[in-house]
Amino acid sequence: MNALEKDNVVRVDVNGGLGSRSLENLSTVVGCGVRDEYIQVEDHEFPEILSDKMKAATVRVFQLPQEVKTNMSKRPDSSFLGFTGRGDEITNGHVDSRELFDFATEVSLHNDMTSDAASSSLIGNNVWPDPSSIGTDFRPVVESYMAQMRSLYHKLLVQLELTLQLPGGSLQQLDHEGVQHRLKLIKYYPTDNASTLNAQGVGAHQDETGWLTFVAEVDNPGLEVHTRSGTTWQLATLGDGLWGLNVGKAFERATSGAIHATLHRVLSPLPSDGPRHSIAFFAGLPLDQTYQSLVAIFNQSPVIRELQGSPSFGSSAYSNEISKLLCGQGEGTTFGATQLDMWKRSYRLHDQLGKVDA
Repeated sequence: MNALEKDNVVRVDVNGGLGSRSLENLSTVVGCGVRDEYIQVEDHEFPEILSDKMKAATVRVFQLPQEVKTNMSKRPDSSFLGFTGRGDEITNGHVDSRELFDFATEVSLHNDMTSDAASSSLIGNNVWPDPSSIGTDFRPVVESYMAQMRSLYHKLLVQLELTLQLPGGSLQQLDHEGVQHRLKLIKYYPTDNASTLNAQGVGAHQDETGWLTFVAEVDNPGLEVHTRSGTTWQLATLGDGLWGLNVGKAFERATSGAIHATLHRVLSPLPSDGPRHSIAFFAGLPLDQTYQSLVAIFNQSPVIRELQGSPSFGSSAYSNEISKLLCGQGEGTTFGATQLDMWKRSYRLHDQLGKVDA
């Protein structure tokens, strides 16, 4: 598997201000519609010790006895938070060989939100492992990590406002105490056979209702991306202190297709490599945020308007991969409605197909 060429990787320091090389890099990439590049984010102010603790906690939580993990399984009545077992996910008709835990920033359900189906279904309490089985430090580490990632996300929003020449605060206003962000801790299982290549850790997809996702590697590489102008899949290796930035379909929809969602997948590690662990922070939006209002925000950007007036571009190889996807961008006029639609469909699919052994 070819790694991304140096020229196709753009590193963005979220602490860079006006006139910085980092902001210039982001402006160049976004100005071209993120057609050829994959963005990697760094934050020198992110506590290294917290990052190390989060990585160690990620490995540790998957070492819990299977019975303990199963008791934490996510259900529709648990706001889709908790554990997902190996073989419980299907992407493009094939089983994903991974386990994961979903956590979220905890949000109170306000009185004015109770009539909204998305809010009442998606806002809920985390399903935490018992401290006696995982240690008393697990929950504080996860909560601290989510808080620090939220800070990193805010810094990137400031840079995007500058890059897109948007009014100050127009994107930052999309995050407040009532917004839920989600964190996935993921374990990818090695293939059962050393001769098996290209086995599916998670199949090719674009984050169907995602906004912006920050992915950190814990150990083995495995994330692959397919750029719009690319002719093949390329390995996106992430080092310490770096997060891969995956643009979601919600962002694509908000920009009226000017910025495309990131096409990505993960191949299963080989037996000799052992399992792969990763951490993904899914930045969210207000659940009642309409896509019409998001489009109005981005239409203020001369950069986005110019991209909208340009012909859409994608290599034949990229278009072929997109045509294989069995997901869309979620149904609904609000961010919450599309999120709820996605989760409900995923559970209906499992009910129809039954659990498939990986």
